[in-house]
Amino acid sequence: MAIWQKISLVLLLLAAALGAIVTTIQANAMVQKFKQLQHQVAEKNLSRIQDAIVTEIQALGNQAKDWGSWDDTYRFVDDGNDQFSKVNLTGNLYETVNIDLLAILDKNGEPVYSTFRDAAGKEQLLPDDFNPKVLAIGTKRRPGPSRASAATFSGVQFIHGTPAIIFGRPILDSSEERPTRGTIVMARLLTPERLNTIAKRNRASFTLFPNATGASTNLSTEVLETLFHKGSFIEEPQESVPVDAYRYLTDAAGNPGVIVRASTVPEVLRGGISTVKQMIFNVINVLVVACMLSMLLVHLMVSAPLAVLAGKLKAIGEDHHEVVGGRLTARNDEIGTLARSFDDTLCRLAQTRTRLMSASREAGMAEVARGILHNAGNALNSVTVSVKQIETLSKRSRVAGLAKCVEMLRQNEHRLGEFLTTDPKGTQVLGYLEGLANALKEENRELQSEAQALATSTNHIVNLMQNQESIAQKSDQVVSFPLNGIVHEAVGIVQTSFRSHRVDLKLALEGDPVVSGDPSKLTQILVNLLTNAKEAIKATERGQGSVVVTSVLHGSGACEVRVKDDGPGIPADLLSKIFNSGFSTKDRGSGIGLHYCANAAAEMGWQIRAESEGLGKGSTFCLTAGAASQGREAA
Repeated sequence: MAIWQKISLVLLLLAAALGAIVTTIQANAMVQKFKQLQHQVAEKNLSRIQDAIVTEIQALGNQAKDWGSWDDTYRFVDDGNDQFSKVNLTGNLYETVNIDLLAILDKNGEPVYSTFRDAAGKEQLLPDDFNPKVLAIGTKRRPGPSRASAATFSGVQFIHGTPAIIFGRPILDSSEERPTRGTIVMARLLTPERLNTIAKRNRASFTLFPNATGASTNLSTEVLETLFHKGSFIEEPQESVPVDAYRYLTDAAGNPGVIVRASTVPEVLRGGISTVKQMIFNVINVLVVACMLSMLLVHLMVSAPLAVLAGKLKAIGEDHHEVVGGRLTARNDEIGTLARSFDDTLCRLAQTRTRLMSASREAGMAEVARGILHNAGNALNSVTVSVKQIETLSKRSRVAGLAKCVEMLRQNEHRLGEFLTTDPKGTQVLGYLEGLANALKEENRELQSEAQALATSTNHIVNLMQNQESIAQKSDQVVSFPLNGIVHEAVGIVQTSFRSHRVDLKLALEGDPVVSGDPSKLTQILVNLLTNAKEAIKATERGQGSVVVTSVLHGSGACEVRVKDDGPGIPADLLSKIFNSGFSTKDRGSGIGLHYCANAAAEMGWQIRAESEGLGKGSTFCLTAGAASQGREAA
């Protein structure tokens, strides 16, 4: 990806991030503020409606207080004063006093006079859902109205399905010194016309409906769902619906019998959200334009000059002598400084190119020498192990016991027959000699095995020296040979070392494919892979494990050798670096062995790769023959 594309991508991501931040802030802050504002409007509407209803109750209370303090009302309860009836309880009572229900009760709560006009304007008896007797002011211990003129009751409740405001007080004489005669109750129906008048006067729509549950605590979600709405005590505002707020109104008995719902129109929230959306749209447009202008400036001032420098550098890589010159070196900014430094560097590169070509050949020869020394070191390790094993066998040899036995026989040669048959020591001689013969036979077998391993390692060192000579003469050995034979030879070089370190080495070879290449290089590659596998297992906490070497001839004719260990494994991010020169996963590794293996395999036309499922799951190195080496079985 070009640098201008990267910078453009960064700018686009920055613009997108800024847009997202602005959108989030405005959505979570400004829109929320509009929602809170609509909440506040709903609450204010609710308070105004409640205050208006309280004002209606107070106005009704003034009338009830006036009637309840008349001496005529006091006498009417006492003796049914006809004059009071003719003057006050006339046919136009409802219009004169502006009430729809009047009940005058005696001290026992029994009606002395009652009248009721329903919402349709029809006069009738007191409704069944309104019992003024239970509203008579008194206590259980002392029935009857209270003597206190301030012992009033009021509230809002439904009568015949219509909400009504109610006010009651005790009936006293004007001096308030004589006993209470009873209770006067007045009510005014809140008809739709009266409710509409209150709503217009307070500029807020509202609805009254009964509290079906009679609960006195906050409205629950279940109750609200039965009352035509969803949500909590104040509903969450939405763009297209009003916001409703709810509150209880107590009835004449002091219970929360009525619920008032005040609404607010959604224009506040709708207009606020529309404004926020327009602001977000404008911000995004500004960010897009700024991003495009920034991309253009970056391209003209930075990426285009850098592209010119990159082209010059590419020409240098193709061995063309180039200089920058021109307008770039004349600039007075960082690009001009870079161009002038670039020209100076080109001149120095031209001077050092020849020296580098000579040094590269010397470095290549040194690299080959390092590889040969590393490989020879592995072979010498095997030689050292074999020599130490032979030394150990010689030290623990039982030949000294044979000399003692011969000396004992020499001391008894004058009576040899008697000594071998009757003497307690002589009778054990034949058994001892038999055991000694078996032990010496086993020692001889081990010595021959170690001698063979020593010869194999020595022969491998000789082959390395010959290979070094062939490399110096620029000639590679390419012959056809059985693959499994080379595998056995490599295993023979390292098996003594594996055995001494308690690492199990197993072979699983299929057939005997014939391949083409350099047997010496292939042997050394396998020795390196096996040695690395052993050292990887030694580095684990258990210190022992197993290595499996397999050779496979696939149906396509491809030959493959796999060296698999159950060591610590290789992290996935290191699999691509494992064959680099100087790279090693070991604390004291030189990073030469696997690098040599990769180069040697490539020189033969072979391929090598490393596989591992991760740490603690071991590793596998796969060596695949080249195309010209595949497809034949040994005769």
